[in-house]
Amino acid sequence: MKYFLSIFTIFLSIFCFSQLKVVDDKGPKMIEVGKVGPMGTTNISMLKSEDDKIYCFEYQDMKFTQINTWKKFCFINENDDINNLYNLIIDGFEKNINNEVKLESQLHYITLRFEKQLGVMNFDFAAKDKSTGIVGYSRYLSKKQVNKLFGKTK
Repeated sequence: MKYFLSIFTIFLSIFCFSQLKVVDDKGPKMIEVGKVGPMGTTNISMLKSEDDKIYCFEYQDMKFTQINTWKKFCFINENDDINNLYNLIIDGFEKNINNEVKLESQLHYITLRFEKQLGVMNFDFAAKDKSTGIVGYSRYLSKKQVNKLFGKTK
């Protein structure tokens, strides 16, 4: 009986102190809409879920020149928000003035910045995480690159 009790206690302690377990995490499958980067590399990519409800932007943070970090922000596409965002960016190019537009998504504050450099209008964005306060900056994009990122053929 002592032998059985000691074996039972050993097996019970093995199951009680197990710290890792396999979790089946199947989130929504993401499809790439477009990507932009110099000379075949990717700096910014736009992804969408199969049901077009979630859109994500993954981008290389340009805040630091020597550190290669990637950031991501996502939002739920309610009321055709992705097309409204695209139209807002294209309108910023067509106004041809330096300005900032501030947006708020479910988890981030997003600042769209338009700046004229050497006679060419450029666009970049900054995304600030609401919970951590960490800000990430994208690289500058031209109008042609924005069309490529959003999968438009204009």
